[in-house]
Amino acid sequence: QMTKHNRPMWWGILLIIQATCGFAVTYPVPEWNMQSSSSINATGQQITQKTYDDTTWYPVTVPATVIAGLIENNVIQDPFFGLNLNDIDPTQFDVPWWYRTEIDIPINAAGSSVIATFKGINYKANVWFNGVQIGNVSDIAGTFRYFDFDLTNLVQFGGDDNILAVEIYRPQDRSLPSDNNDTDLAITFVDWSPSPPDSNMGLWQEVVISIIGPVSVRYPMVDTKLSAGQSMAHLTVLAELSSSSSNSISGVLTCEIPDLALVISTKVTIPPATTQQVFFTNDTFAELNVPSPLLWWPLQMNRSSYLHQLTLTFAVQDVVSDQLTAEFGIREITSLLDDNGHRLYKVNGKPILIRGAGWSPDLFQRVDPVRLSYEFDYMVDMGLNTVRLEGKMESDLFFDYSDQYGILTMPGWCCCDAWQHWDIWGPVQLYVAQESMRTQLKRLRIHPSVLVFMYSSDELPPADVEQVYLDVVSSEYWPNPVISSAAAWTSNLTGPSGVKMTGP
Repeated sequence: QMTKHNRPMWWGILLIIQATCGFAVTYPVPEWNMQSSSSINATGQQITQKTYDDTTWYPVTVPATVIAGLIENNVIQDPFFGLNLNDIDPTQFDVPWWYRTEIDIPINAAGSSVIATFKGINYKANVWFNGVQIGNVSDIAGTFRYFDFDLTNLVQFGGDDNILAVEIYRPQDRSLPSDNNDTDLAITFVDWSPSPPDSNMGLWQEVVISIIGPVSVRYPMVDTKLSAGQSMAHLTVLAELSSSSSNSISGVLTCEIPDLALVISTKVTIPPATTQQVFFTNDTFAELNVPSPLLWWPLQMNRSSYLHQLTLTFAVQDVVSDQLTAEFGIREITSLLDDNGHRLYKVNGKPILIRGAGWSPDLFQRVDPVRLSYEFDYMVDMGLNTVRLEGKMESDLFFDYSDQYGILTMPGWCCCDAWQHWDIWGPVQLYVAQESMRTQLKRLRIHPSVLVFMYSSDELPPADVEQVYLDVVSSEYWPNPVISSAAAWTSNLTGPSGVKMTGP
């Protein structure tokens, strides 16, 4: 929560440079208040007034599922002790829960665009800002989707009078009993652990505010194709530019990779209210053909996990509209079927034996950076080089650690729950699945540690569902392999999975 007392250190600096350089900053909003709708007698319009009194609500640090927030406030005692987990009344989560925060947007930001991005709402939500509903449960649904809200026309610049609130409904998604008819594409723990009584409802991933110019820069990718002997890396850089303006916007997109002494630019015109992919190809920009590259390698391949820095900046008439910086690795991952029909992976042309295990997050989706670093240390000490995330799409920090440690990841969808109830899916489920896939591929494609995406688990998806997934893979230029299932199935579209599992 941005207040006059806890603004980040860069806040004052931005106020000084904004006049000449423009605002281009994104920051998380961690401080919220949370309360059950059963304890509230107010509408979203009333809740998002500055005068609304939320002092009886629970202060929580987002990301926070509802149970995580109640644990934070000592309403629920240690759920891993004795029968405490079993004693939690699940019916209290059958009603919506509200999250509310105050946002301070400085007066110097007037004229900028203000975007709120929710990186994880579980599962459906009504969203309100300054007394106006800006999102409805009919549209805001899907645990693994990102949702952007343009707040610009509703923002009160120059104070903390901006109120953002979210009314969240839990998902209906179980793995047991196995004959259930749930169709919310959310998170389950199958038979790995007891289910969290709130089904992980809430703001389970971070919320960020972007104060930028008319065009945003997001979802970068650096694709690598290596020549024989790894003597040359042929890079392609992709960025996604988005504009909510009613006018066409022309500007310059600049790509910088400092340790390669690389600075290249291209002119771009974005039509009104459009999202556009922009490429820097090695055919057009010779600088992207890198001799003797420093490569990223997985753990145990006796080489370093070298990371480069990428900065992408979009400017309109020399004023920065938006800028992002991300780490990436120069590496190429390929796969093929060996003579026995088993899938073989190669990293930078070298075969790798996958030594991995399944990953399970905290039951209530809490993120502790120190604990996470210990868990990565354990993976190294156990001799693993890979973890599989079966329907457990982790935080950005998790994938940053994976890149740094050299631990490969295998994200994908879950078995035995709504993700495999294809026979009762309708258009809504198919759309949520499609857009969930799109979000995850776009956010993960910059990470060199991502080995493969498994768009199903124990079963083979129907051809129409698989085609939807494959269309997203193509349209978002996913640079890594994909697999139709984590079992020994053969798809009419993509052939044998090459996975040995014949169960369950």
